[in-house]
Amino acid sequence: MGERVVTASVALRVQPNSRRIYAYLRWSEAGRTHERYLGDVDAEDRLTNLRQAWLVANRNGEPDTRESASA
Repeated sequence: MGERVVTASVALRVQPNSRRIYAYLRWSEAGRTHERYLGDVDAEDRLTNLRQAWLVANRNGEPDTRESASA
């Protein structure tokens, strides 16, 4: 009991002057957007990169709400 459910998404970002793709888990809680770095992804297409990131997110369990808010 007392368990909350939030909807999360994965964001993929490429930093300027870099070819590395970074994956972040994003969710909203109490009106604030939070995100947690999942790791680098390196597939040739977006769909495969998203799948890789979700596998990491599922393996790590629930988001850590102690992470800093980005909004």
